[in-house]
Amino acid sequence: MNFVISFNKSINNSATYLVILVGFLFSHHTAAAGEGEDFWPAYNRSISAELFTLQQDYVEFDEQGLTQNGILDSESGAIPGMSAQMRWQGKDIPLWAQLRYQRNQGRTSYQGHLQSGTFLVPFNAKTGNTIHQTAVAVGIPFQIRGNAVQVIPYVELAQNRWRRNLLQYKERYRTQTVDIGILTQWRLSNRWTAEAAASAGRQTEGRIHVDAFQFASGFQSSGARQLKLGLAFHIDSRMEIGAHWAYTRIRHHATEIINGMQAPPAMTRQHALELRMGWHY
Repeated sequence: MNFVISFNKSINNSATYLVILVGFLFSHHTAAAGEGEDFWPAYNRSISAELFTLQQDYVEFDEQGLTQNGILDSESGAIPGMSAQMRWQGKDIPLWAQLRYQRNQGRTSYQGHLQSGTFLVPFNAKTGNTIHQTAVAVGIPFQIRGNAVQVIPYVELAQNRWRRNLLQYKERYRTQTVDIGILTQWRLSNRWTAEAAASAGRQTEGRIHVDAFQFASGFQSSGARQLKLGLAFHIDSRMEIGAHWAYTRIRHHATEIINGMQAPPAMTRQHALELRMGWHY
């Protein structure tokens, strides 16, 4: 049995973290105004749609000495998807916000084992995946060198729902992540802009359900890291096209044992390549 995303704390704690962090950012805002200071508020008032592919590489580790290489199973494949994103930045108040929804659906290749008593039998298969993610982020913008560069410390709350269709059974996941990150935006020219974001956080809440085995369990909190890079070309003052790349790494702890079953420790690495079209409102 495979378990990819793990969380264990309450949503009330996550909401408390968000309130504290946003309050901290507001109290320390000292952004400097400069020539053309309205550029970034206008730029970040945007709506975009994206098509992308998500390369997922997942490994479950053997802590019981059942395999020679210490790996119970692995799963890899490109999962196509689409997403929509809306951004907003205030002109008179130091606030930036982003709302994003994405959906992925596709198949990955599973290489691992089936358990028969105390023995493991090699097994290969295809796994169906449907993933939904909704994320909201808020931050405080700081302009540097006039309007050439903008830096935005932010906090993000993401809710994930994931359904895996395996050959023998189906798994359902509900997870939550709280991240702290920094987004840097560059105005390269009148036509080109670039941005980079790095974040680190915790998976703070999650549940897995496997109805066929009457298995339901929460996950322990674990760490997540993400890096994003983007480049955009502005067709005119309203329209832009662009490309983005993202890398995500997630560590997972083992779950508790229920009905003789347990999700082992694991790691997920994801690479996403995205093509975007945006409109500035």
